[in-house]
Amino acid sequence: MKKFVQKIAFVTATSVLGIGTVAALPVSPITAKAATETEQVMAQVHDALKTTLPVTLPHKIPVTSGKHLTAKTTVSKNYYKVVFYETSHKVPVNAKKLTTVSKKVVARIQMERYTTKAEALSHVNYLNYSKYGGQKVALTHDITGYQDAGAGQLYTSWNEGRWALATHTYTNQNARGVTLAKDTVHYLETHLLPAPNQYGAIQLDAVGKNHALRLQKGTAVMTIDKVTTAKGLLTIATSVR
Repeated sequence: MKKFVQKIAFVTATSVLGIGTVAALPVSPITAKAATETEQVMAQVHDALKTTLPVTLPHKIPVTSGKHLTAKTTVSKNYYKVVFYETSHKVPVNAKKLTTVSKKVVARIQMERYTTKAEALSHVNYLNYSKYGGQKVALTHDITGYQDAGAGQLYTSWNEGRWALATHTYTNQNARGVTLAKDTVHYLETHLLPAPNQYGAIQLDAVGKNHALRLQKGTAVMTIDKVTTAKGLLTIATSVR
């Protein structure tokens, strides 16, 4: 249990549920006339990320009805960060007005490059849960999950392809973790996660807002967090190409 808790510790320091397919945006700019607001924002973000790192952005960021999407980018040699906000009025990406306008964080995407693929993998927190055992629980679509409990915390974990997924709840609310795991498995039957190079991991919180995704891309690792619902995280993740 100690090893597993260490592996999921990053979830409490970062936060995303919504499953979807990850896709890469076209390099060429999208015309304002033909593009949705989200596409316009993503095109602006893409243009702002002057980097040799792989630029991987989603096509979907859930925002409250009537609100607008914008973002702020940060770039350095081996790292970039995009914080997405919803605002009451349209604000261009990286506009100075973002420092004073009322806004709410709806997602954060980070990409960091490491020295080797092995080092990058160590930051993904991938586990083959069948090797760690635990109480078996039947999820949907013939997938078996493994439960591990300790100190009042309960985790339901499973693997799909090169992805490791886990839900967190409390031992006295076991059903919430299992329900979230089953809903996630069912969602992923029709919404594809991106193919990692080499592994990916997702942690979802059934009793809080600590949702996070990490995806290896060679020597780099992409993190998606700061999403307040599991459904939202999965929606973003499965819209990445």
